[in-house]
Amino acid sequence: MRLGRVAAVTLSIATIGAIIGSALGAALLAVWGLRLGVRGTDFLASAGFGASVGAGLGAVLAPLTAFAFLRRVPLGRALVQTSLGTTAGAAIGLLVGSVSGSSIMSLPAGLAGALVGFVAASIRLRFATRTRRIDSATEGSGPSAS
Repeated sequence: MRLGRVAAVTLSIATIGAIIGSALGAALLAVWGLRLGVRGTDFLASAGFGASVGAGLGAVLAPLTAFAFLRRVPLGRALVQTSLGTTAGAAIGLLVGSVSGSSIMSLPAGLAGALVGFVAASIRLRFATRTRRIDSATEGSGPSAS
């Protein structure tokens, strides 16, 4: 693959990851803020902070996992299932964090849960997706040599 094409694909995946990460990060911080009773501009600031952290994580983790673990997984499937894993992990982390200690500690637990959910979904996709490998001797678009 040419370098320009690799850069374009990487940038596209990073942008999509940033958009999804931004939405999930804003939602995580919004739920956390509502749980603590945060209102007004503080609520918007916390959701904005969550969006920026989520966008940064999504921009880095989406292309990294796409190229390292999920090369043979369709992109749409990878994005949807890792998003669901991230959301489920964040929800579990927020619940565990709010039960085990103060409400302030539920945020780090929610972030850790989101990362664990993302990684778990990536690993599941890696092993659940079975594709046929192409033999390098028969690979190519030209006529067969037989």
